[in-house]
Amino acid sequence: MASTLLSLFPRSKFGLILAILYLFLAVGIAYNERYHPSSGGFISFPGLATSVVTFPASYFLSVCVPWLDFDQLGFFETPYSSKTLFAIGLAIALCAFLVYLIGAALGAFAKTLFGKDADSSV
Repeated sequence: MASTLLSLFPRSKFGLILAILYLFLAVGIAYNERYHPSSGGFISFPGLATSVVTFPASYFLSVCVPWLDFDQLGFFETPYSSKTLFAIGLAIALCAFLVYLIGAALGAFAKTLFGKDADSSV
């Protein structure tokens, strides 16, 4: 069963590299906003970068997973609650998967344009 399920998803080095880069970027942004909140000053939007980085997944989760109550999550409150941290982690994981699929599709497109050396299978 597992081998047939895994055969549905493309295997791509390019998609994997993009997903890992996205994970480092998104976790870094979420960590920075969690532990180094802005001082306020003239204008301040705490949590805005985290909500932008996780936008597709956070919107999907707010529509499809109503028990998570994503609309009421405190992306803009610091410090985050454990429910908010779980939701941010879930959104980052879902976005990383989307980035992987987009990278795999771009790798396959590059393979058709430039030949077999553009993106080799893992």
